[in-house]
Amino acid sequence: MKASFTIKVDYNSAITDAESLATALDRLVETALSTPDILDDYGNPTIGVFLLEDAEPCVCEEPGAWCSGIPGILARVESGRVVPGTDVQRCDACCQYDSDLAARIKLVECGMMSKSYALELDGPLFRQQRLMLWQVRDAISRHGVMSLTTVHADLVEGLIGLTDAIADQAAERDGIDCLLDER
Repeated sequence: MKASFTIKVDYNSAITDAESLATALDRLVETALSTPDILDDYGNPTIGVFLLEDAEPCVCEEPGAWCSGIPGILARVESGRVVPGTDVQRCDACCQYDSDLAARIKLVECGMMSKSYALELDGPLFRQQRLMLWQVRDAISRHGVMSLTTVHADLVEGLIGLTDAIADQAAERDGIDCLLDER
């Protein structure tokens, strides 16, 4: 009599592939079976090799608004490119990428999105820097320490706007607290 058994294995494709895993499982069973009398109580059955069957696709591979076309990555894609402003995430079901950033890097490598800047921010330090920039602007306008032309004033306001945008993204995407109290 023969029986077939199916086992499901979750694995990280960044470390191994399904064929290599089947080979490792073959070795594992072979090693276990080399133990004397291990299956005597079961009539010493013969166990064959592990065969790879077509795996069922992960939820991230199912058609839908967030299917990027690359297993392990969730992103909205139109005409082969990630929709600008779309949040790119790794799929937490199959975990083929270590982080959202790793998933984003893969999309950049595939030409599906432009390279974006990944900043590492020290929240408290960035908050202090932003406060200092505001204080410089306020001191200049109050005390006339330095006369600002309209162009210079616009540049300072632009820098403040830039730091506000960076702080908002850091808070929303990465939970880094570098926001300021509203003035």
